[in-house]
Amino acid sequence: VTSLLAPNPGVLDNVSTFIGQGSAGDLQSVLTEADGLYYTVDSVPNAIGAVSAVQMEFVLPAPPTPYQALGLHIVAHAPAGVTNMVHLYNNITGKWDAVKVSPMKGSDSTIRFTVTNASKYVDANNTVQVLERAIAPQRLGGKPFTLSVDSGALFGYLRSQ
Repeated sequence: VTSLLAPNPGVLDNVSTFIGQGSAGDLQSVLTEADGLYYTVDSVPNAIGAVSAVQMEFVLPAPPTPYQALGLHIVAHAPAGVTNMVHLYNNITGKWDAVKVSPMKGSDSTIRFTVTNASKYVDANNTVQVLERAIAPQRLGGKPFTLSVDSGALFGYLRSQ
């Protein structure tokens, strides 16, 4: 991202099941780099197929000026044919915004991206809510699956002066 300063790493403060059942793992499973320790959630049936989602809460350091961009790095896996969707909680609309969609491949997938409109995703306490959601579409059979999250990292970028 041009004209932005070096990233400020956020601290992963909480991980929980948003949609699904039978979760295993804990915050420590997701805190470190990809290490093969997972926070896992089994999917549940839904009108659109089988769905599973993990919510992560990151706290960024208090900045001298508002964050201009956010960088996110997640390592997760689900079977091939499952669609991965990353959402950020929009504090202005009170809804989740889908910010990245990609296919899962049956092994660990690294999902990296940057959003440049950070202000609507960082709340007054410098907290950012991230939803890692996976869907096995009904049109492809909607078979049950397990979503496994190995690591999550968030970075806040400030504009250079």
